[in-house]
Amino acid sequence: MDLRLLRTLLAVVEHRTVLAAAAALDRAPSSVSAQIRSLEAEVGVPLFDRTPTGLRLTPAGERLASEAPVVLGGWQRAVDLARGERRPLRVVGTEHIVSTQLPAVLRVVAERHPELEVTVSTAVDRFDAIEQVRSGRADAGVLLDVRLGDEDWIMSDAASADLEWLELAPVQTALAVAPSHPLAALADRAGSTSLGLEDLGAHRVVIGPRRCALHAGLERLLGGVGAERLASVEIARAWAIEGLASVLIPEFVIRADLASGRLVRIPFDTAPLASSLRLAWREDAHAHPARQHLLYAVASAIGTTRATGTHGDGQGSEPEADVAA
Repeated sequence: MDLRLLRTLLAVVEHRTVLAAAAALDRAPSSVSAQIRSLEAEVGVPLFDRTPTGLRLTPAGERLASEAPVVLGGWQRAVDLARGERRPLRVVGTEHIVSTQLPAVLRVVAERHPELEVTVSTAVDRFDAIEQVRSGRADAGVLLDVRLGDEDWIMSDAASADLEWLELAPVQTALAVAPSHPLAALADRAGSTSLGLEDLGAHRVVIGPRRCALHAGLERLLGGVGAERLASVEIARAWAIEGLASVLIPEFVIRADLASGRLVRIPFDTAPLASSLRLAWREDAHAHPARQHLLYAVASAIGTTRATGTHGDGQGSEPEADVAA
């Protein structure tokens, strides 16, 4: 099989139309259409339904698209091995995790294993991060996941089930506003008493994007309050700083804003919603030989006591259990 056909398939899935996929691949739309037809002929079943709004995967197409990244990743690893190339270790996270959590991981790796090179990839969303780990494009991923009470993780799916997971550290979800926001005055009057959903109902509440576990959980928690989704966590944070809305956001994203006084935290009980940073990796006979060092560094830097016996200072020794790779 020509692997370019699989790359074209994934481009069409990502961009949803032949025109958009062609632009992303820097090819003519007719070339993209021809490659999709060639792939369908080779597989022997239709992979897309043609609709007025674009292409929609058939069940067979969904199955092929879910495995295509794994095939492409396996091929790249085989090429690297054949060439004798030593590739860097790769860790992936969404933007707010890359900016707030992964610098400490890089520091721990540099201190413990200065001979290793680690690169960081910024995923568009949780699903992109998981796909990078599943396909082998990343050796490990750090994700923010959420559950309500005793339920399973909100965005668990078949792709997640293919991976190994370690719960790293709990994450506080903060309700925050600019000091001039009306909710700040209301919180002052309430003292240490947490505000309720009825207090939020008269005010604009913003959260991050749709394909985020925390914000999926918040929508279920808030019910009729009607939180407004914005395109990114950073946009939601910026709107809150300017006094345009209150924001529900991971506390680690706004820690510096709370310390500087640009935002103030409002007492608000998010139970039974529970958030946690989790480490994901894929068991693979062809995994990077030094991947275990990366997994231990992530666990140590982000602060799991089960894996390292430390609290995020990066000084714990590498354990023999919990992060078996």
